[in-house]
Amino acid sequence: MKKNKFPRAMLTIWDLKGKMRQIYYTTRFNRLYHRIRHGSWAKIYIKVEYGKQEDVFGKKIMFYNDGTYEKRKEALQALHAFLEK
Repeated sequence: MKKNKFPRAMLTIWDLKGKMRQIYYTTRFNRLYHRIRHGSWAKIYIKVEYGKQEDVFGKKIMFYNDGTYEKRKEALQALHAFLEK
């Protein structure tokens, strides 16, 4: 039996000058939560990949949710929404 795996997530962080500062790829929720909650950033991009699925044309495409946020509360709410089962 397969374990229920956390989806792969990417977190991109920009500083106040608009330069990309860091990119994180992880499958651990706590690592993402800590980076959003306790890090200093001006803008953050969250992308959560759920895996490949077949579209209506029969092609396999990557299924994901993403968004760019400037407020900490909005980013945390989006992370929770992307990861709920």
